[in-house]
Amino acid sequence: MSVISVPHIPREKPYKTGLPPALCLLILDKYFKSGMRILDPFAGSREIERQGRKLGIEVVSTDIKEGVNCMNLPFEDSTFDGCFTHPPYWNSVKFTDDPRDLSRAKNYEAFLEMLKQCFREIHRVLKPNAFFTVIIGDRRVKGKLYPIHTDTIKIAEEVGFTLYDILIAERHRVKLPFKSPFMLAHDYIITFRKLNYGSDRS
Repeated sequence: MSVISVPHIPREKPYKTGLPPALCLLILDKYFKSGMRILDPFAGSREIERQGRKLGIEVVSTDIKEGVNCMNLPFEDSTFDGCFTHPPYWNSVKFTDDPRDLSRAKNYEAFLEMLKQCFREIHRVLKPNAFFTVIIGDRRVKGKLYPIHTDTIKIAEEVGFTLYDILIAERHRVKLPFKSPFMLAHDYIITFRKLNYGSDRS
């Protein structure tokens, strides 16, 4: 586990994302290579896709706002060289009215179950030995801390991924470009690898 500092790179306007471009570039350069075709199933404003183009990495962006449900991805098995994504945070911004949207999970347990199904699908569409990097953060609700990053590791391992690396990215407390009940001081960047051919160990 390492702590990294994320330099500031101005976002291209108009934008609606809290994901720093510099962080996208850093992760793309660390785990993926030019010529790869990777997936971002929670694409949002497509920040990862934009930064991927700078490195010659093709990022296939899908999102529930466009009707593509990560729990049922429209791709064949072993399609992608990797996956890099930033799922919705539980009990925060509601992105759509679609009940399949993780941001609309009725409670924390439902959120984790939906996220697990997404991870199961991501595992299915990745090639053997591919990296899967997810940016996630913990939440405090009514005085209770929800350790989302540790539960993320647990459910990813349950569907067949192997934990590879954890980075903690520091970033300045900045005003997010959308209404949010919290301000982020850091992100957990958790990287897994598909080192086996099983689709589920749970």
